[in-house]
Amino acid sequence: MTFDVTRSSKFYVYILFSLKDKRLYIGFTSDLKKRLCEHVKGGVLSTKNRRPFRLILYEYFIDIGDAGLVFRDLELA
Repeated sequence: MTFDVTRSSKFYVYILFSLKDKRLYIGFTSDLKKRLCEHVKGGVLSTKNRRPFRLILYEYFIDIGDAGLVFRDLELA
């Protein structure tokens, strides 16, 4: 996923819980509302067969580097 830092100054790391397989999905985006809609509609290849979801956590960042570090740490956990 790529971001145009000049156009966005907000970044989100989020965690979804699949009610179907009881597993977590960790995501990173600059437009949380749009990305969640994509998940709900089945527009995300890695999650479309795992719906429905609950958003269990999101964190807002103004620095893409900070968001990337948190995302990486969650992915490795």
